[in-house]
Amino acid sequence: MLDEFLEKAEKLSHWIDLSLHDIKRNPKVFGDLELSGLELGFVLLKARVIPEVKNGLKLPVVAIILGGTNTGKSTLANSLAGTQVSPSGGTASFTKKLIGISPIENLNGLITSRQGWFLKAISEISKNTDQDRVLFGNGVHSWPSSLPIIIDTPDLDSSDKSCRDQAVFSLELCDIVIWVTTQQKYKDLSGIRFLSKAMLLVPVRFDVFNQALPRHDKALEDMRTYYDSCWPDNERFTFSINEQSGSDEKLLDNERLQGFRERLSTLVSKPRDFKARVISHGLNHAGNHFIEASKKYVKRSDDCYHLLQQVQGRFDEVLFKPIRSLAGHDAPFELQYALIRVLEPRLQSKIRTFLNRQTRTVGQAVGWAVGRVSGLIGSGSGAITRDPVSARDHEDLFEVKAILENAREDIVEFSRNWALSGHSLHVRFHEEVKGIFLPAFEDLERNLTVRLENGYKESLTPLITHFEHDLKRFCDHNPGILTALKVAVPGFSALAAVAAAAFSIHSFAIFPGVTEYFLGGIAVPIYQKLEGALPENLLNLIGHMANEPIIAHAKDDFAKTRRAIFFDFAGWLAKPIEELLILSNKQEFDPVQAMKELQNGWNPLLKEIFETS
Repeated sequence: MLDEFLEKAEKLSHWIDLSLHDIKRNPKVFGDLELSGLELGFVLLKARVIPEVKNGLKLPVVAIILGGTNTGKSTLANSLAGTQVSPSGGTASFTKKLIGISPIENLNGLITSRQGWFLKAISEISKNTDQDRVLFGNGVHSWPSSLPIIIDTPDLDSSDKSCRDQAVFSLELCDIVIWVTTQQKYKDLSGIRFLSKAMLLVPVRFDVFNQALPRHDKALEDMRTYYDSCWPDNERFTFSINEQSGSDEKLLDNERLQGFRERLSTLVSKPRDFKARVISHGLNHAGNHFIEASKKYVKRSDDCYHLLQQVQGRFDEVLFKPIRSLAGHDAPFELQYALIRVLEPRLQSKIRTFLNRQTRTVGQAVGWAVGRVSGLIGSGSGAITRDPVSARDHEDLFEVKAILENAREDIVEFSRNWALSGHSLHVRFHEEVKGIFLPAFEDLERNLTVRLENGYKESLTPLITHFEHDLKRFCDHNPGILTALKVAVPGFSALAAVAAAAFSIHSFAIFPGVTEYFLGGIAVPIYQKLEGALPENLLNLIGHMANEPIIAHAKDDFAKTRRAIFFDFAGWLAKPIEELLILSNKQEFDPVQAMKELQNGWNPLLKEIFETS
């Protein structure tokens, strides 16, 4: 039963951790919801239930002293210790860290049982530390064994955020709250908010009305009534301490604290029973608070998931489908020229010198080659001088730019229609979508050009190099094909035709959408045109080459890589919008049921713990 209980608690605490990460990462999605119960649930499980159960409820009992600025927290802590342990004085927020008062072995036992906590000497308190959860203390050897560990905390109402954070961290160690307040502070809003969380975790509170004067009796009674109405389920003890005269660092008289010590000692005289009570209270109260918060979180997460599905479907329709249909994806000029580069020297063509002298880039060479193909098959257009690679990229970039602009307008209107429902998530989502920045045409075109160039260097160049390497190896292992090509290919024009046809034969349509431009008005597939212009033996060789796996694979890989580069453009717009709704915690897990199972399993587990230890 123990292992099963701990496994459930660990699994639920992991779910809460992911949820808190989502809330922090997507404040606009969850900002309108009250979800503090998730944080309380995490503290309850990770810092309280799990370490306490693992240690058989034998960890030291801890009382934390809380309160606002200049309420006398440190003076009370030092007075209980009977010596100056915690720095105190009249300066606001004098105490900046958590200070433990107890024998050093108790402090060690407390900290080593909790992951992420550290114990440091008081002498190091002024040093900067990277750790958030640090307890400072040298140990008080004369500390009565009947008393719990006392932890002095910074001011809850301090303007220093680190002080407020330290007070929050102290709840991870707390079994009892000692609330120190004054006539001016007992209804302070920051303190009431903090106590409201603390009282869900711990069952007992000591209210110390400090610096009391006879005229404060009415305020003291008002505090009792007000606190009872705020936290009726918590046991509390109220102590009034008269105003202290003289030095701010003077210790309180022992007689004034005698009743306080006795109450504290009686309360923890059976520490394991008291620990069981603390955990039971936390599972019941903080657990129920967690259940309510988790219902809201799960509902909002489901709303995000369904809205994300709608957004992704819309993006697929107006962004990804148009990009998938870009004509340039199937225009592998670079592969054609790689085929020419490999075959031309092996065929010992007479125009090798001319090719080397006149062609400076892949695009120029292929453009020249395709122009010769057009002339060869009688298109009537003559040689094409425009670089087809640049022309292809320019056309694609122009289309992508238009697609992006259209998609942004569409998704803004799409989100506006959703926002009309009045759902806070939809309204917030629409406001965020409206803020997505899309550069002006010149900047957008420049940005897309850079991305295409980078994608070419990173993705296409290695693919072309690999293809050329495989092609050379293929030629070296198939000398018969080279012999046949030497006989059948009359010159570079025919060689260019081989290259063009080899990469068009699979689809019978070379360069969809731009065929007319590149081949001078030819509206029929190039291979069909070549059938009437080239000898049959050359057509057979072309067919043989085109059906080689390295050709087919290279063409497919080229198209996929080009498509991936342009999908990156789409992600430029889609990703920041989708990230508004993507949550890391979308999984088949019911946190409400998990917490209820822990609540229901606690009493049977207690029986097992006490029986076996």
